[in-house]
Amino acid sequence: MKYNERIFYIVLFAFLLFVMVGFYFVFEKIASVKSDVTNLELSLEILKRGTDTSLQTNSNLPTPTPVDNSNTETKNTNTGNEIKIPSTIVFELKANPEKKISSDIILNIDSGTLSGSTLTFVIKATSLDATSSFSFSPKDLIQIVSLDGDNQKASSISGEFSNIQPKTTVEGMVVFRAESPKIVILQVGYGDDIRFFEFNFETKTYKEVQLG
Repeated sequence: MKYNERIFYIVLFAFLLFVMVGFYFVFEKIASVKSDVTNLELSLEILKRGTDTSLQTNSNLPTPTPVDNSNTETKNTNTGNEIKIPSTIVFELKANPEKKISSDIILNIDSGTLSGSTLTFVIKATSLDATSSFSFSPKDLIQIVSLDGDNQKASSISGEFSNIQPKTTVEGMVVFRAESPKIVILQVGYGDDIRFFEFNFETKTYKEVQLG
């Protein structure tokens, strides 16, 4: 065999070996991607089943009791003067029959709105672990802190919190009557499990605070 032919066959063998190795790595990569896609699909399916909650519509919810502002100078009939603070407060309430909580509840406070002397907080209650309908009494668990007296409880509540179906979310409103507050501290929870949130309607901000 001539020298040039030997070189040719050596180069050809090396080329074929290179191609085979390349195909091997390509097929391995495809198999890996396919496995990742399958795992992702399974994860999404599990997540979908685990968190499949439906939001109950509240078109028939009772309207909060209106506050009579006719004797105050801060009467506000212009909705443009409302001050709304969006919030992302999430709080877990443990079941407690004395506090009228029949199941562990995830409580969301979505916003606080000040209009004249009316202060409204939009809340949502969800339970993913309940196996039957459960109840929740926001009036006893959401209050405005008074530093020189008893805490203020809501003047009205809207929302079907007395009969919440499993794996559903109920939305409603907790309404307080206040003398045009600029800064209020909201107390959420009961017993040793209480948190405080300051809503500042001058700066349109909120934050969690610690009270002694």
